[in-house]
Amino acid sequence: MSSRTVLLTLLVITSAIVALGVLPREALLIWTGLALFFVACSPLEEGLALFLASMPILPALTLGPSDNLNAWIFLIPVLGLRAWLERPARPSNRMSPDTPATKHLVIGAHLLLGVAALSVLIATDRTFALERLLFLVLTLLLAAIVGTHIGRGGKREVLTRALCTGIVIVVLIGFLQLVLVKALGLNTFWSFWALSVIPMLFGEALSQVLLVSNSWFNFLPATPPTLRIFSVFPDSHSFAMWLILSIPLVLLGATSTAARARQRWRWWALVIAVLLGIILSGSRGTWISALPVLAAALVFLPQTLRRWWPTLSQYISRLHAGIVAATIVLFFALFPAASLLLKLASNQRTSSEIIYERALTITDISEISNQGRLRIWKTTLAAIVHRPLLGVGLGNYPLILEQSPRESKKGSSAHNLYLQLTAELGIAGLGVFLWLGWTTLRESLRLGATMLQPPLASFVGAFLFWAAGYSMFDVVLLQSRVWLLALTVIMLALWPSGKHELQPATEHQ
Repeated sequence: MSSRTVLLTLLVITSAIVALGVLPREALLIWTGLALFFVACSPLEEGLALFLASMPILPALTLGPSDNLNAWIFLIPVLGLRAWLERPARPSNRMSPDTPATKHLVIGAHLLLGVAALSVLIATDRTFALERLLFLVLTLLLAAIVGTHIGRGGKREVLTRALCTGIVIVVLIGFLQLVLVKALGLNTFWSFWALSVIPMLFGEALSQVLLVSNSWFNFLPATPPTLRIFSVFPDSHSFAMWLILSIPLVLLGATSTAARARQRWRWWALVIAVLLGIILSGSRGTWISALPVLAAALVFLPQTLRRWWPTLSQYISRLHAGIVAATIVLFFALFPAASLLLKLASNQRTSSEIIYERALTITDISEISNQGRLRIWKTTLAAIVHRPLLGVGLGNYPLILEQSPRESKKGSSAHNLYLQLTAELGIAGLGVFLWLGWTTLRESLRLGATMLQPPLASFVGAFLFWAAGYSMFDVVLLQSRVWLLALTVIMLALWPSGKHELQPATEHQ
């Protein structure tokens, strides 16, 4: 067993013991110290793999008066130092190969940082704005570290498997919540998770908030409340977005021709578990935003369309479009199974159609959460008209709703990523973000259409489209764990290797 595996296992065991109250949270400080030592002294690939595998369950540290600083805040700079120490002696080998897409990504990242820094100057709460700017800097630093490692010829498959380990952990904990609800009941589960697990991952302040207000349960007329699984996240929406961004990684394993039949079945079992998790999160935005992805995949399948639009083959592979379409069809086919799981996990006689009842509320304007969203969108649009150029400042969106910026940790948001970005960073910030998104989508589809083996890039393009659609209803792409995963997956998919060139192939028919 490698040192990396030992450390990851130790984190899982220690976290479980702390959650059960056997050890204090300070025990996780010891693990963090060991992880920092390992990352500092091991090759970059080993340190990155440990970080990516443990990323979903990295603890919040009790340091002085603060108890919500996550371990990744300290691990990422050490990874950066390790990357710098491993720099090649020859200057010509220090950078990865240049491509137009990677140049655009680098330029876009710098522009986004520039706009964010300018918005800090006009923010009412500059302290919180600076905290958000530091968050952006550190997360982009991780992306740069991953790109640097790949550019030096690092093995993508090592980092991909590390991420998949984290995905398995997240999915298992999500389904464990169903078991706990069955065994303990909703109220006992609520108290246990809010008072024992949340402080370990996010700190005491969020624990007290979630003890009285959260998105962990479905409340429908004439039916008892049911759990919306959320795993290691503070809410079910973040969990759902994490799983959407995980699909490209598990699909890559499931469709790999190099894997044995038994291995492929395991990967497909994980695909099914991930799709079930999205359904069981109860996040209606994920359900409705899957439809445009399915429609796009089906539109690009017919060969006749390719005769009318010859350049389409440069961006869309029929094979990959078929895999994506089949995955989304499987997603909707799993709704009955998900509803049955909810019924089995409940101690009360719930309708097996509970998920369908929730889905019907998507278009119900009179539904409370829908009314709240419409009201917030209207208020946000008015604020954008008032301050269109640089917005109200990074992280200061809650001021638009006449709340403290600190309320963002309690869920105060625009419930629309694009509106929130425009409100905080102005039209300039939204423009840069959309340009980055379009560059990522176009390049991922282009790479996917020119590779013989279904690559990660092809699936990333399709499921980023799903994430982009879901972002019309929520801002959870910016949740720390979700944002770190998104950046890492994009870099793994798009950044060119310094030693192995991609081999183009003919279109799959």
